[in-house]
Amino acid sequence: MAVLQDVMREHQSDPGKRTAQHLLATEVLELVHGREEAVKTRAEHQAMRNPSLNTIAADADYGQDRIKLLKSQVIGQPFTSVLHEAGLASSKSEATRLIAGGGVYVATESSTGEAQSLVFTPVRRSQIVEAAQLLDARLVLRMGKWKVRVIELVEDGHGHSM
Repeated sequence: MAVLQDVMREHQSDPGKRTAQHLLATEVLELVHGREEAVKTRAEHQAMRNPSLNTIAADADYGQDRIKLLKSQVIGQPFTSVLHEAGLASSKSEATRLIAGGGVYVATESSTGEAQSLVFTPVRRSQIVEAAQLLDARLVLRMGKWKVRVIELVEDGHGHSM
């Protein structure tokens, strides 16, 4: 009972962390699928909520599409054009609406102690993609709350695919 009170106290101090819901989900998974599956699923969920470049680059099952574009189509171009070229928006107008609505974020790496994680910053209207925003020749974007997309840059002259 004391454990439950501690969990509820922690949950009430920061409801956005959804501590109680995560504990319940883990307990149900353990009952239905066993401890090993519950621990594995919990780790995958945590990686999705706090991704690093390594987890995104190494995990093909992460849920993001890999998109290849020429460097000239990305660096120095407005995010609206990049979103359209990458197929993430059906038009530049739609890309503008997505950005204006606060639905597009660009990732940067952040070091917190020993852990490297990605920090997503909202893309501003008319913002241009800069080389400094690339992470290992990749532009990492988040669309909405969870949809992560990785745009891999290839040298001009090597073609591209979407």
